[in-house]
Amino acid sequence: MPGDEATTAEFLTRLAVERDLGWDKSYFAPRGVRPAEGPVSTADPLRSENNAWRIVTGLDFHSSPPNLPLLITRNLVQPTLADPPQLSRQRPFGRRGAVVIRLNGTAQFISADNLESEWRRLVGPDPPPNPILPP
Repeated sequence: MPGDEATTAEFLTRLAVERDLGWDKSYFAPRGVRPAEGPVSTADPLRSENNAWRIVTGLDFHSSPPNLPLLITRNLVQPTLADPPQLSRQRPFGRRGAVVIRLNGTAQFISADNLESEWRRLVGPDPPPNPILPP
């Protein structure tokens, strides 16, 4: 899980290098996000502008509820899980909605029309204040 990293891109770079995952930077940039090419490395790290994802910090794979969001697209901009969800105009989805990947590995697209109710369903009535790193 994230340590002292200030961004999701920094965390993903550390993970890729430490575990020798061989990730290409293009994996993190869907259509609409400026892609980068080449393997993620310490010398050539993933950069926030080429990353569509934000990671939730402080989750425990063994004890945190499995429905909690782990990764969200960068256009969902609230600072913590406990804050009301807010969509920005950022790509890849802008104000149309966002993709959430849960701790249990399942994923869904949440449309702007259902954002508030779906977010509360995912995080529960008393959500933990876990910070969400910027891209």
